[in-house]
Amino acid sequence: MSHRYIGMREDLKVKQFMNIFSIPEMTLLAVANDFFISNDIEYDPEHLIKDVSEAIGMVHIKGYMYKWIMQDLEKYILRGDEPYAFLQCLISHGKEVFLMRMKTQGHMDKGMRFMVGKDWRDFFDRVIVQADKPHFFNDCETISQTISQTISQTISQTF
Repeated sequence: MSHRYIGMREDLKVKQFMNIFSIPEMTLLAVANDFFISNDIEYDPEHLIKDVSEAIGMVHIKGYMYKWIMQDLEKYILRGDEPYAFLQCLISHGKEVFLMRMKTQGHMDKGMRFMVGKDWRDFFDRVIVQADKPHFFNDCETISQTISQTISQTISQTF
């Protein structure tokens, strides 16, 4: 997922949360930890971390989260002038914008149409689907290969 274990010895591990996607996991861990402590319930912190990580993985990997969001876009996705204005601002300042998605394009298309309209692709220089996240971000070789392939394709298309 979005963490790595760090530590001097194999038996002493500290879980490192590395990005914004770790916030739900950290929140759930904090709430569960507080509940156990406040109610004088004994628990094993190592098992709590394992259980919470597995639960979040199941919701995300098995697709439950996408199903729930797609069934009620109004509840989960910001719609209005803000997303459109933000993307327009990036473009007007000459920024190259890409959108990366782990799964196929279906959910992304429905969500982006809901947020900014049917011409949402016009905001992006690149749309990447089936990106194999989080490995895409953690594997420097994959990133350099992707960048090299993109440069090679751009060069071959130019000449």
